[in-house]
Amino acid sequence: LSYRWSQEHPCGDLYVVKYARGETGLAADPDDRDWSPSSRGETWAMATSEIDAAKTALKDGGPAPRVDAVFWMQGETDAQDDTKAPAYRQNFTDLVMRIRQRWGDEATKIYVGQIDRPPGSKGWEEVREAQAVAATKIPRVDLVDTDPFPRQPTDGVHLTGSAQVRLGDGFYELYRAH
Repeated sequence: LSYRWSQEHPCGDLYVVKYARGETGLAADPDDRDWSPSSRGETWAMATSEIDAAKTALKDGGPAPRVDAVFWMQGETDAQDDTKAPAYRQNFTDLVMRIRQRWGDEATKIYVGQIDRPPGSKGWEEVREAQAVAATKIPRVDLVDTDPFPRQPTDGVHLTGSAQVRLGDGFYELYRAH
């Protein structure tokens, strides 16, 4: 994503805050790390702290920088839980609202990498559907279909290194189109 952007904007400035934590759900969970904005001191709070620090460092007396886009690849943990998977649609909708309120603004775009679809897994289909619905119902939310991307042979779920590059390319193509 950053590489592609820099190729098309060789003299432009791009500021990226990357914050990733594996095996994290979106639903609030008192026993595990999660992305729920209602969970205190967890992943949302830590990412927010990183974004705030980056904005402060960039401000330097000028106008406050804004988050133009968020690139989101998450959902596998929620898909494996019979109570979290059906709640993903509402939880993701709420997350988008909070991202725009706290990190960016109404114009902030959200790009989602759709999770895999292991055969015979209801929870995975519920999360995938929630991601697809968000891309059609919530303004400035778009979806990258990751179905054709190769997966790690050890689990069949996580993207290989080359697939992660393809995901970044997919994110960039959507970003560029808007």
